[in-house]
Amino acid sequence: MAPKPVLETAKNSEENQDVNKNILHLAGGDGTGNSMEARVAVLEQIAKDTKEVLGDIKSELRELRGEMKELRAGQKTDFLWTLSAIAGLFALMAHGFHWF
Repeated sequence: MAPKPVLETAKNSEENQDVNKNILHLAGGDGTGNSMEARVAVLEQIAKDTKEVLGDIKSELRELRGEMKELRAGQKTDFLWTLSAIAGLFALMAHGFHWF
């Protein structure tokens, strides 16, 4: 391959800089990269806030799991009482119909 002429290489580098400036403008910057620190600071704050919110969600989930365990234990007791009552009523009906 033959080396590219210097003029063409310079033109390509100018086009690349224009593309880079356009990308920086599209991303909300001023096209120079100077506002990059401010945007990174915003992203860092968002990450920090997200981490705090996730921690809150995790702690709430732990609390809910504990409450669910208590409810399940209560439901098991309620189910056993209901089953015993149904069995008692069945026995009373069976005695009334002289099944035993």
